[in-house]
Amino acid sequence: MYQKMLPAALAALFLAGCPGAGIAPTQPAQPTLQATKQIPVGKSPHGMGATAGFIYNADTGDSRVSVIDAASDAVVATIPFPEGKPGYVKAFHDGKHMLITDTVKGELLVVDPAQGHKVLQRIAVGKGPDKIRVGDDDRRVLVSLTNEANVVVLTFDADRSKAPVRKDFAVGSVAGGTFKHRDAAFAGDWIVCPNSGDNNVSLINLVTGEAKLVTAGNNPGPVAIGLAGAAPVAALVGNAASNTITLFELPGATPTTLSDVGLAPSDIAVDPQLGRAFVSMSGSNELTAVDYVGKKVIGKVPVGKRPVHVYLAPQSHEVWVGNDDGESVTVVDGETLRVKATVATGKGHHKMAFWGTKAYVSNITDNTVSVVDRAAIE
Repeated sequence: MYQKMLPAALAALFLAGCPGAGIAPTQPAQPTLQATKQIPVGKSPHGMGATAGFIYNADTGDSRVSVIDAASDAVVATIPFPEGKPGYVKAFHDGKHMLITDTVKGELLVVDPAQGHKVLQRIAVGKGPDKIRVGDDDRRVLVSLTNEANVVVLTFDADRSKAPVRKDFAVGSVAGGTFKHRDAAFAGDWIVCPNSGDNNVSLINLVTGEAKLVTAGNNPGPVAIGLAGAAPVAALVGNAASNTITLFELPGATPTTLSDVGLAPSDIAVDPQLGRAFVSMSGSNELTAVDYVGKKVIGKVPVGKRPVHVYLAPQSHEVWVGNDDGESVTVVDGETLRVKATVATGKGHHKMAFWGTKAYVSNITDNTVSVVDRAAIE
């Protein structure tokens, strides 16, 4: 549904973040669609991933993973985590296996959907495993750790039931109490890891082994790597306390800091085809679009309340933003920065996964997963 142009008074509020030539200013998000279905799952659904026609949802409150069949949109299996707790979920690019962290036991699980969601192996990775990143080669897997000054790279065999080769890289510390997170980015031969406890960022080159500590802004959190073709060209860092985004050229690490980006950057999604990064601003209820080659902000899009996570839908330029306090997700066209839809979901923190023409959104307070028909979005 197309929305009418902003009144002049509202338009003036967004002049500082006005999109570049050819991109029309967007409008505040309006609820235009409802999720087509709510799937009951376990308590506190959190991390999500999709592969082989299944959606894996980590029910952190029940220490299990619910497996949803995308054909029926029903839970068809569960994977127990006895004395543990599932965290983040990530699929290999070839779609054959799923990776899930056990945040209590410090393990990474490899799951095979073709064998009835069998756990092929449990790999000890360290204390407080958090984000999982799969390398472009589909063999190397990065796991960030929240309770160790370390990140782990696992190189898998073609047979993923075999133990991978492990290599550890020293990084800095993570600030916070019991509930801590550490983002990480992995592309080509580069790792970017924020060290919120030290107020700096680790840039690691896997070929040379060189590790640099660079300074971004205050409280670096979300990170990403921007690509030009297949080549990493920029490391992006969102600085939650200084309300800035810092770009480091790769390989030289020359910094450029962007201000007037919004408040409290919380997550970053990259569209390499457009050469753009999309940053959720949880403090100002915006999505900020950054040209990481031109090193500039190209637009800020009003979204829902407290947007925390942002995703790029597969084979598209659709940017999906989770509005944690707005009980919705906002869908933005990454090329035009037009708000395509705001979809009402359930309550609480939202994670997302995509399969076919559907999007799946976890609702941590409602203990449900919302199903959204992407084909219904104009």
